[in-house]
Amino acid sequence: MQQSRFLGFTWQEPPAILPRLMAAMYYARTSAGLSGRIRPPFWVLDYSCRHCGLTRVGTPKSPWRERLPSVAHLYPPGTAYWEDTRSVAGMMEGAWVVFAGGDEAGLRECIPKNQSYARINDPNGLILAKLHAAAVVGSEKGAAGFWEAQGILCSLLQLLRQLAPAAEGEDLTTAPVPTPGSFVKTVDAFLSGRVGGSVSLAEIAKAVHVSPSTLSHRYAAESGRSPLAAFHAMRLEIARALLMQGLKLDAVAGQTGFCDAYHLSKAFSRHFAMSPADYRRRISSGHG
Repeated sequence: MQQSRFLGFTWQEPPAILPRLMAAMYYARTSAGLSGRIRPPFWVLDYSCRHCGLTRVGTPKSPWRERLPSVAHLYPPGTAYWEDTRSVAGMMEGAWVVFAGGDEAGLRECIPKNQSYARINDPNGLILAKLHAAAVVGSEKGAAGFWEAQGILCSLLQLLRQLAPAAEGEDLTTAPVPTPGSFVKTVDAFLSGRVGGSVSLAEIAKAVHVSPSTLSHRYAAESGRSPLAAFHAMRLEIARALLMQGLKLDAVAGQTGFCDAYHLSKAFSRHFAMSPADYRRRISSGHG
């Protein structure tokens, strides 16, 4: 069975920067089933590379619509939506960014009149290429990649203003996921594919064709921490990004391999020195 894979990062830059990229994520994951209400406090651009089931926007009485390939959904802050991926066979693939300052960038003009969000067709993969690029910068450079990823966001916002909203999607030309170069990147690429579950040192070593002892020593020498510590931090980084997107804690736990919301909350609090609830309050107040 294929495991979920995530590439991306969550940035913590000063709220005075507008527009401001806050999170970028590129993923291939298994179906999460029927979600509860998702209501992000920031702008979200959510992109489907493959058919990703159904979505409902606005109220529980709004009609369900298909999440078609090559279509981006642009949600202003506070937009309520639900996702139903129970009908999806195999892996879902897509990307999203969370950002502040969409009003300052003129994105309200992209929302059709009498609608709460925009569906934007991307048959040539132009939006996807920028989403993927921002996620790769975040995955490879972390906090140090903010300004590079911020530049990608600015070009993405300009692109969105040039594209007309659409209801139907077309075939997608996907951007390739880069092949890691260094040993640490090779290990991290394997770990990113296991974020939704668990992994042992022996499994990692087998995947990168070294002994567990060599794996531990070489990875620690290059990164300063153990592979399992890196895996734990990776899961929590994904959890933080999903919380920023507006998902409920139990849904986040399910997507990041924690057995339940309680265990995720304890691990999150130890790692970030604040609870998930405190983190939600902090980002809702605009402090990131």
